[in-house]
Amino acid sequence: MKKIITGFILLLCYTVNLTAQETQKPNFSTDRPGQCFSSSTVPKGHLLLETGIGVDLFNGLNSWNLTATDLRYGVAKNFELRSGVRAFAQKRAGVDDLDFTGALTAGLKWQIVGKKIELAYLAEAAIPIYPNIVNAYHLLQLSHPVGDKISFSYMLMHNVDFGVINYPGYGGAAQFSYLAAFTLMPKWSFYLELSAFWDSSDPFEYGILYDAGMTYMVKDNLQLDFFFGHGINYKHGTYGLGICWMPPKKQS
Repeated sequence: MKKIITGFILLLCYTVNLTAQETQKPNFSTDRPGQCFSSSTVPKGHLLLETGIGVDLFNGLNSWNLTATDLRYGVAKNFELRSGVRAFAQKRAGVDDLDFTGALTAGLKWQIVGKKIELAYLAEAAIPIYPNIVNAYHLLQLSHPVGDKISFSYMLMHNVDFGVINYPGYGGAAQFSYLAAFTLMPKWSFYLELSAFWDSSDPFEYGILYDAGMTYMVKDNLQLDFFFGHGINYKHGTYGLGICWMPPKKQS
């Protein structure tokens, strides 16, 4: 009987220690891929690098996303600062030359609610190298799980183009996105997403886009992703690859 009790105590201590080690692993939740963002923030003291390449095919315009790189840093619990760089190459139909553009981004994310239902607020500004027009957006991101394998996300975004902000009646652009994510295998996740766009500078124009993709966890702190999407009521194709990496935090 004493051997059974001793064995039970040792097993209990081992289980508690293992659970404590697991809870010490930082939350790895990325903003790639898809239109929706993550409703989680980077843990305090951790840095998360997200980068990728892609291509957007419009009617008469091809745009290559040479880099979309973001650095996210957790400065406090449920609060992160973020900065990034964008580089594009565009080619219009009938034109031989490529147009190169780029932008620097900076912003923040605050997880307002971090329980089973997660709610986050994000604000970011992009300062293009050319043309010299600032764009800014802010959004609310809501996410919640359904069981252990499925989760749903909802995003409501408001975007402002300061190049046309003085136009009569201009109030910015709006976007709503709905995403369903599925974890079917230990390292593989899949998602399906539907987005609607509307710009007040042309109130009769709106776009509906669907996209889908997958992520693969190489390690606990390293993720690969792939996505594709197409416009439903307009000609638009989007495809991309990406990688996300959270360097281990040095122990003091």
